[in-house]
Parts: sequence; C-alpha cells; structure tokens
Amino acid sequence: MFDMELLGRRIQQRRKAQALTQDQLGSELGVSAQSVSRWENGESAPDIALIPHLCQVLRFSSDVLLGVESGVGVETQWDDIRRRLSGLGMRNVKTH
Repeated sequence: MFDMELLGRRIQQRRKAQALTQDQLGSELGVSAQSVSRWENGESAPDIALIPHLCQVLRFSSDVLLGVESGVGVETQWDDIRRRLSGLGMRNVKTH
C-alpha cells in the first residue's frame, strides 16, 4: 500500500531544503499553497501530471519521491554507472 504521509514528508523535506515556501512551490507548479499543504500532510497526493515538474523543482527523481527501490530508477542507474566506471579505473565521476 502506498504511504501518502511518507510522500508528504519527502515533499516537505525537499521543499524546505530548497528554501521554498508552500506558496512558492504551489506557484511554481500552478497549484495553491493549500494543495501543497494537503500533500505534505498526507491528505492527498500531487496529480501524476505534476510529478515530473515537482521533481525538477525539488531536484530529485521520481523514484526517490515515490520511494521506488526497484533497481531501475535514475539514482540506481547512476550508482551502477559509477561502479562500472570505477572498475575501469575512472574515479570521481560527477552526475551534475
């Protein structure tokens, strides 16, 4: 079962890490501050169409946002690439 409270905590933590208010995040996404508040309180979830832009604004991937640990997410792929390059003697590979 999907944990909306955990999703809300992730959104809130990333929003605060980006020094954004609920109003600023909502404005960036075209939703109200009240919508952001409901997400953060686990009362509702962002519309699926907002997920890519939300992740871009909060600077993390949808697999992290949604708690996906399937091994196919962006961070997992980067970890695999880093590990392979390290095995080839390439160190300190930057992702950004």
